[in-house]
Amino acid sequence: MEFKSCNEFAITRTARHFRPTHFLLKIQSYSLLCETGVEKYESGVFEAGGHKWRLSLYPKGNKKMNGTDHISLYLSIVDTEKYSLGWEVYATFKLFVFDQIRDKFLTIPGTIRRFHDIKMEWGFDKFLPLDSFNFLPNGYLVNDCCVVGAEVFVHERSAKQDYLKLLVYPKGIHEGANKAISVFLYSVDYLKIFAEFKLRIRDQLHNKHAEEKTKYWFSAAFSDWGFSQLLLREDLKRACKGFLVEDTLIVEAEIMVMSTTK
Repeated sequence: MEFKSCNEFAITRTARHFRPTHFLLKIQSYSLLCETGVEKYESGVFEAGGHKWRLSLYPKGNKKMNGTDHISLYLSIVDTEKYSLGWEVYATFKLFVFDQIRDKFLTIPGTIRRFHDIKMEWGFDKFLPLDSFNFLPNGYLVNDCCVVGAEVFVHERSAKQDYLKLLVYPKGIHEGANKAISVFLYSVDYLKIFAEFKLRIRDQLHNKHAEEKTKYWFSAAFSDWGFSQLLLREDLKRACKGFLVEDTLIVEAEIMVMSTTK
């Protein structure tokens, strides 16, 4: 899968009643941040998934990232000084703003992101338009107070993940072009790898997953294998099927057998 900046995707916002699992930040006297010209407001540090994080909020938008006329909100991993050389942390996160009138949290779901020593921050340059944020009936800024939050779910890595990675084509390729989601495993090294595995798109409502099992010898010449029509797009769009829930699609690879040769 080609990982782009969160900001390269169209932002989808949904509302829910239950609060974020890991962190809430209440900012009072919000107008002072704007009046004093504070470019960035950083939260305190919180823990999730065995790592430490913080939120960074730009009250008038991150202008360096084309966030003018918006609230910009980011998640950063912190306190990494003792991590080993070449460290990587894979995490899926959601960012929130609280609607204080309707008692709901507006959430922007993220996808899996790779945090490392060069890229320690992910988020949204255009988290919410300023006119929507400041409009009192929307409930985000009430009595000069706002509340933002975060959920962070860290994905543990295994040795198998060092050799094989998922490749996902949302619009499909080959026989699945423009009609299905195509999913493959690919080899990231020049080792010859035998793997028996399942590729799966989870049904988040009924556990009736779109799943196929196969086996393959990966090599430098033949580096990927999978299914060009793992899930038809028409099934993806049907909410009752349960594949797309709160704008989240879960794609998995289960590796049952793997061996390598030089």
